[in-house]
Amino acid sequence: METTVAISGLRACPACGTMNATRFCGDCGRAVDGTPARTVEVLKEGASELFGVDKSAVRTMRDLLLHPLKVAQSVRGDNDEGYVRPFRLFFLLAGAYILLLTTVQPHSFELGSQATPDQLAAMAKVAAGNGISLEMMNERFGQRMNMLLPLISAVMLIPLAALLRRMDRSRPVGDHMLTMASITNSMWITCILLIPLAYLGTWPFIIAAQVAGVGYIGAAIIRLYPGATRVQTGLRLAGFLVADYALTMLLSFMLALGVMVSVLYF
Repeated sequence: METTVAISGLRACPACGTMNATRFCGDCGRAVDGTPARTVEVLKEGASELFGVDKSAVRTMRDLLLHPLKVAQSVRGDNDEGYVRPFRLFFLLAGAYILLLTTVQPHSFELGSQATPDQLAAMAKVAAGNGISLEMMNERFGQRMNMLLPLISAVMLIPLAALLRRMDRSRPVGDHMLTMASITNSMWITCILLIPLAYLGTWPFIIAAQVAGVGYIGAAIIRLYPGATRVQTGLRLAGFLVADYALTMLLSFMLALGVMVSVLYF
């Protein structure tokens, strides 16, 4: 019994006997061992329980930033490195990114650039009937578009994974979705770190984020989805980037229409 516990890292609660991997029992809350917990350890455990951030998550995010292909290859296989599964981290990073975008808006969205003057006047008339001014409409439109941008990344996983499937039919679509999720996670971590550039203006952040995104996608296509020749690999990369851009524009347009309607009423 002691050998099994030592190998698994579990400890029996002295009060109720429940096996636990943490310092405190998940059933009765009593300390599993008699050693007083340090404040730092308590805070770390609380953060892990509340946000799902532990050592493995921190290591995964570090490697996604420094060695993205290593993470993508590992999660596509047996994940012998013990990385956090991409979709769990995907939603964690999405939440963090949305939280940042509520205070910093690196992308500039104006109703005037989305609608003609006549359409804008008609929208302002409808909004005025609901007690919403044109200034409030513009402010809400920019805030909501920035906050909903991660939604585009989530929806894009499916069609982009299908494109990768055409390049490598030996793997199921699910494996290609894991690859896209890993690449997207790397891009989000980079964007979060680049947020301070947004204070210098819209374009410094956008350019830096786009360059990083193309770099991550390019490295993944070249390493994980190579063609028979360099030319074929280059064509695959170019086709993927064009399809990515077209799908992003289409989804952004559809999202903008929905947001434009929403700002008229609330």
